Amino acid sequence: MEKKPQSEQCPIVLLVDDDQEVLDLLSTILDTDFHVVACRRGRDGLQVMEDHRVAVVLADQRMPDIRGTDFLSQLADRFPDTVRILISGQSTSEDLINAINQSKVAQFIQKPFDAARIRKVVHDAVVTYQMAEQSKHLMEELSLSVRTMQQRHNELSKFNSHLEGEIASQSRRIIQAYEQLRQANLEMVKALAEAIEAKDPYTKGHCSRVCAYTIEIADALKISSDQKVVLEYASLLHDVGKIGVQTGVLGKVGQLTDEEYAEIKLHPVIGENILRNVRFFHPILPIVRHHHERFDGKGYPDGLLGEDIPLFSRIIAVVDAFDAMTSDRPYRNGLPMADALNRLMAERAAQFDPDVVDIFIDRGIFNMRFAA
Repeated sequence: MEKKPQSEQCPIVLLVDDDQEVLDLLSTILDTDFHVVACRRGRDGLQVMEDHRVAVVLADQRMPDIRGTDFLSQLADRFPDTVRILISGQSTSEDLINAINQSKVAQFIQKPFDAARIRKVVHDAVVTYQMAEQSKHLMEELSLSVRTMQQRHNELSKFNSHLEGEIASQSRRIIQAYEQLRQANLEMVKALAEAIEAKDPYTKGHCSRVCAYTIEIADALKISSDQKVVLEYASLLHDVGKIGVQTGVLGKVGQLTDEEYAEIKLHPVIGENILRNVRFFHPILPIVRHHHERFDGKGYPDGLLGEDIPLFSRIIAVVDAFDAMTSDRPYRNGLPMADALNRLMAERAAQFDPDVVDIFIDRGIFNMRFAA
């Protein structure tokens, strides 16, 4: 096990691979920006996890003492905040999806390595870890504030009625603290959505437009205010998994190869596992995972059918497709509105929930895309 002096300000990245040459290569790529700890055995890696707060773990799938997926599964149970990345050789898309589901990994890296991609993947993983830590810290502060206020409330309730004004003041502070936390989380969500769109200038504003459409549909369905907040976060972050897709694939001019298309199809599962690190986002996990399912059961990643697909995923599927069709791409111009609406109607009850399509068209929600 190789270590170097730790800096309190430098995130720790743990490498676990039985091949010393691979460890040396990854350490050279990463140790400029991160505090790198390299281990050749899984049990040494577990000891590092016990002794330090590790931001990101990269583990090879094939090691003599433990499989990478089994090692990362143990970490998922014991150290859920650490972002887990699997290193693999030649693997099929199905193998990779199974590995992601089994070990709750946020990303995978295939050999041979591309130094720039490794730096980008690990940097994004560290940002995810730091966001999770910040969110957890805010929740702990809020929880402590609520407990303190409740204790104070109980004490004040024992006094005379002239203290009721002070109790009301304390209650307002709790509400204000909650609203501040909610606003901070919304700003964090919007910042993350902008980071996603920054990878592809052709998608700028896509997440915000999808969010606006979904809220209009939610109003038509008379969805509660609390649930609309869930839908708002899910629509802003539905494509967060594209952080794990190579920029060259997202912006490619021309037809994708089978391998490139398989990589893009992983983004709902990758997005789910990225957001899993932040407890605040747990309600939107199934929505993000299933927003590319089809109403006829031919979608991905799980081939869900009809109303087995979460309602909010079905809503996002319609407006996501419409906005994509009417937006310019490197390989084509956006479709005219009439052509896009005709395609929605053609896929009604096939790709899309027919009720959602009807609401979107009959209520003229699509006009928001072309409003001045």
